[in-house]
Amino acid sequence: MRHGIRLGLLVLLAVCLVIFMPAFQSAAWINIGMVTLTRELVRQTSSVNTKERDPNYPPSVQLTSAQIAPVLAAFEQAANVDSNNGTVRWSLVRADLAMNDLRAAADAVAKIKDQVSRNPFLYLDALGTFDRSNDSQNVIALYESVPPPKRTQTISDTIAIAYLRVTPKALEKALVLRPDDLFINYQLERQARQSGDTGHGEFFRRALTHFALNAIFPADTRLQAYVAQTIPDLLAEQIWNRGMTLNVVAYLVWQHPDAPMVSQVLKNLIARYPTDPDWMFLLAELDHRRGDIDLATQEYQRVLQIKPDYAEAYLRLGLVIEAQCPITRADCSWILPQAAQWYENYHKLVPEDLSGLEKLIQVNRVLGKPVADLQADLDNIADDRRFVAQKLGVPVESIALGQNLVENSNFAQWSGEAPENWRFLDYLGHGVKDGLYEGGKDRLVPGAPARLVALWGGSLPDGSTTYAEYFGKSFVVTENQYLVTVTYRTWNVMDGKGAVFVGDYTRLGGNVLAAFPLPPSNGVLRTVRVLAKGSPSQVQMTPLVRNVGLGQFWFSQVQVRSVMINVIQ
Repeated sequence: MRHGIRLGLLVLLAVCLVIFMPAFQSAAWINIGMVTLTRELVRQTSSVNTKERDPNYPPSVQLTSAQIAPVLAAFEQAANVDSNNGTVRWSLVRADLAMNDLRAAADAVAKIKDQVSRNPFLYLDALGTFDRSNDSQNVIALYESVPPPKRTQTISDTIAIAYLRVTPKALEKALVLRPDDLFINYQLERQARQSGDTGHGEFFRRALTHFALNAIFPADTRLQAYVAQTIPDLLAEQIWNRGMTLNVVAYLVWQHPDAPMVSQVLKNLIARYPTDPDWMFLLAELDHRRGDIDLATQEYQRVLQIKPDYAEAYLRLGLVIEAQCPITRADCSWILPQAAQWYENYHKLVPEDLSGLEKLIQVNRVLGKPVADLQADLDNIADDRRFVAQKLGVPVESIALGQNLVENSNFAQWSGEAPENWRFLDYLGHGVKDGLYEGGKDRLVPGAPARLVALWGGSLPDGSTTYAEYFGKSFVVTENQYLVTVTYRTWNVMDGKGAVFVGDYTRLGGNVLAAFPLPPSNGVLRTVRVLAKGSPSQVQMTPLVRNVGLGQFWFSQVQVRSVMINVIQ
């Protein structure tokens, strides 16, 4: 009996192997081909110096016959083993796309069109085949006949572009796919305004002023081109005010300098507002970040032609010289006098700025010029002991400051876009999204690496406000007095101000060591100091710096140090 069961199982296993072996072999060959295809695409993508990793295989990433040969060989082996396998046919679609053979890809898609409703990746490849053939009608036909099994952002963007290309009357259909889209909402707002439909006009206007990041920087470069023409229109129509527009464009310059749309936005704005120096300044900064030093230099100088006292342009001109040849290198001595002149001009306009003064001292010291007076000015501005002595009414010589208790207080160490021992947090209202804030690293501005940007937000009906903050690691304070200092700069702060908090953040009513505002500095790197009294018992305190205004903050240093007074004999 037992022998009979065993024999039966062996026969069943043999039958299964005969039936399913082709599928197993086919799957193995498909896996080999897909791994090879992915490796070659990644290698080719890197070689053309693009950040794209698009499953549609963008035209800039096209494989040669030699690169695709082992891929096709593996897929053909799979087809020989199991020619009716839909996955095999789909694999051939991907190979055709990788070779940019759109006719062959379209033919292959037609043979497996009945399977697209079950596979979101196949659906995306089918859309990509039609999209890259500029066949918007087939993109729309596929979407309207077979809803996508999973509507990813890439699928939605591809279909929305097809609607925009086919007819302007399809705006409402495109809006369903991209509800935050600037161009679509703006066109619909204009239509509502022109027809006197104030209700719909207000709906679309709110979408334009309460936007998501995907609205101002969509992933698809073709949608970015629509944004580039829409942002200047929003400013011209006063749907966005100048301050919001500045903050959005400055954010794009910071986070997406390599995107062609950003330079196009700025060129459009400069064409409309040629006497406004801020747009030319941001264009110069864009090319500065891109490493186009000659062009950035010319553009910073054009800023000064428009507004000769535009202080930060002088500082940036010194920085672009250093980008060509660091002033500390011996073979860069030829360029030092020019850098010194730019920093001198900047210092004359904003003598209280710490970064400009430090740069001027550095270059003059290398040139062998006297720096004693400049150093005295810097020491006077940066002298924390003098501040404490004046507050306490004691000689400065009697003041000593303890070790800084804030870890990574100068934001020098980062893990990706987060400073070590600090977290980016934001508050966007109670249960609704009433603001948009972003944080990250910015190495262009001297001495202020941690940036917080408010794109929109501000005061709420309940009296609170939206904000973003860097939230640090806690430490222990005792009954000593403490000096709390924050070095920061701001730009284009329109409403409200920054804030600093050091206290027990674990419960309501906890001990607070210090809480004070950071007023706008208008581009100047400055330090705010507060003398605070500690706690009778040891208490955990947490530092944070916050942007509660509509604008941009950079943070350079946060320090909490105990104050000791020594009796002078």
